[in-house]
Amino acid sequence: MVGLYVHVPFCKFPKCPYCGFYSVKYDKRLARDYAAACVSQIREYGILYGLTALARQFDTVYFGGGTPSLAPEVIETVMGEIAVTEGAEVSAECNPDTVTDELCMRLRAAGVNRVSIGVQSFDDGVLKFLGRAHSASDNVRAITCAARYFDNISADFILTGQPVTGNRRLNIPKNVSEILTHISAYMLEHWNEPDGDLAADEYLAVCGKLEAAGFKQYEISNFAKIGHKCLHNLNYWRYGDWLGIGAAAHSHIDGKRFYTKESITNFTQSEYIQDDNTEKIIMGLRLVEGIPEKWIDKQKTKTVSREFICTGGGRVFLTRRGMCVQNAVLAKLI
Repeated sequence: MVGLYVHVPFCKFPKCPYCGFYSVKYDKRLARDYAAACVSQIREYGILYGLTALARQFDTVYFGGGTPSLAPEVIETVMGEIAVTEGAEVSAECNPDTVTDELCMRLRAAGVNRVSIGVQSFDDGVLKFLGRAHSASDNVRAITCAARYFDNISADFILTGQPVTGNRRLNIPKNVSEILTHISAYMLEHWNEPDGDLAADEYLAVCGKLEAAGFKQYEISNFAKIGHKCLHNLNYWRYGDWLGIGAAAHSHIDGKRFYTKESITNFTQSEYIQDDNTEKIIMGLRLVEGIPEKWIDKQKTKTVSREFICTGGGRVFLTRRGMCVQNAVLAKLI
């Protein structure tokens, strides 16, 4: 499997206070020039790495941001340049306030067949705490609109780990839950640091509620109905091959890791990253399926409580409580 990630860094400003991804204020002319530069980079990578055929046939494509739905012209231009395999998963991230019938029609026409909507919460108090400009009613409207064009819709949530603004109940309206096929629920980090115990309680409560609603956990922060796991992200976590295009994008091709600069006008290849087992372990242990037992020193696994880690079938995997303290577990394993 080979994936293509395209970073679309355009956003409305001011940007969300918790966001650490590279982004710039949307400008129509700049977006048009950026789209052309992405196409040039795809062609250059094809020549530079001998990937001409590879760079034209992708099993998954993911447009992330930023807010890709603010700049559908980038999606249209890139999709017009590449080819994908039959049945390829093509995803685009959207903010609720950008989702319209016109946008959905443009995305569908470009080849997108999966959208990921950044709802973050169905509680207006949580949305205000997070500095989001949209409301819970905007979330319902956006998902309902997207459902007229797509049958694979994911929603992103943020778990705050805060005593007043906990998002543990999610409060997803039943009619919306029935539409969604996938949910990502990320713990808020690096901004307004969450309380450890509250964060764990909130995480465990959300996991239980999502599974009861038919969303089976397959990764620390990701839950899917049957047949709707995100194939693009699975390829990351299983350390497959993917090409990253655009500013601040990372790639992994044939064991080579490289990335581009955080620059909207000069995102050329910056440098290689040493490829080793450490990142494979970190990525793989995010998955419920875990990693091959042979990747880790058996003596190290014995230093971790069975409350947090399990072995079986030749594999090592985190328990749900282990997922709450993944960093602490990894510190003992690598």
